[in-house]
Amino acid sequence: MSFKLSHQTIIGAGTLSLLLLSGCSPDDSAEFAETGNAEPVDTAEQAGTAEETGVAEDQGAADEGSDQPDEPQDEDDAAEDAADSATSSEMSHSDALQTITYPAQAVEGEITAGLQSLTVDGETMLLELTFVADYDDSSGTMTFNELHGFADSLGNAYIAPVLHDRQNTKSYHVLTTDNRRMESYRASASLGDTAWSSTVRDRELSPGETLYTWATYAAPQDDIEMVSVSFDRTAPEFQDVQIQQKDSSDE
Repeated sequence: MSFKLSHQTIIGAGTLSLLLLSGCSPDDSAEFAETGNAEPVDTAEQAGTAEETGVAEDQGAADEGSDQPDEPQDEDDAAEDAADSATSSEMSHSDALQTITYPAQAVEGEITAGLQSLTVDGETMLLELTFVADYDDSSGTMTFNELHGFADSLGNAYIAPVLHDRQNTKSYHVLTTDNRRMESYRASASLGDTAWSSTVRDRELSPGETLYTWATYAAPQDDIEMVSVSFDRTAPEFQDVQIQQKDSSDE
């Protein structure tokens, strides 16, 4: 069986096709063209901008943090910082104002003490001493206390020289934070961290090595220019030690 399309049927199909095509208006075609021709986005530039923004925000936060006031330093911490600063001094033993050589204890040899300075700074006075030992260490290195006949195990922890103002019959002892008086040339470890002087407990001193020590006292009560300094029962004292005033330009 064969089918024949009539002339009317063909015309109807053509008309329908034209109607479907006419559904896309000229405006829609323009919109598609504009979308297709849009410039590509520079992603690298966007990333750079974002990074700069992040850096700026972080910097702003840091600036805000820097405006915060520093916490006040405790008085004991300030004294400890000053002590640490003094202990780290690279003072030369050869520059001492006076030196005294005396025999070592418990071993054949000798020790030389050097008085570096005695300086008044406001209400306090700082004494600086250096020590160099000369002995045979083939049997082992000795500690500072052992070289002076003291036992570290007995708690001889702090150096405690005594300053003598014989003109006014007064003596000055190392300061402590709890006002306990240090009578001997070594202060007991029972003082804890209250002594304002160098700790020497278990401090080994090799031959030829320089040990720097310091001790703090109250400023002189009288108008004096010099004192004597005794620092060990086995050694003579330093005589006529000149008291210096701290130079304000050093601050």
